[in-house]
Amino acid sequence: MAYPNLQYHFGPLGFEMRGGRIEVNQAVSLNVDHSGPRSRGHIALDADSPALAPRLHFNYLQDSDDLREIVEGGAKARELVAQPAFNEFRGAEMIPGA
Repeated sequence: MAYPNLQYHFGPLGFEMRGGRIEVNQAVSLNVDHSGPRSRGHIALDADSPALAPRLHFNYLQDSDDLREIVEGGAKARELVAQPAFNEFRGAEMIPGA
């Protein structure tokens, strides 16, 4: 069975980082997540000090198809929010901005 490659999440608020702190804004957020990325990361442990925190190497968007799909997903999210049904709710795009 085939599954969608992207997932969209709507949230009832927005946020910004200011001075190292999260500032909550009255907004609607729309996030695009990759459901089945091809990019692969790894976890590295320090053999001499296994009690140390592992080093996480995520390698997000290292696969060119992953990058293309997430960019297309972002464009589709903007297209969705530009529809007339959102007219009374839509304000200026905060992040990343127009």
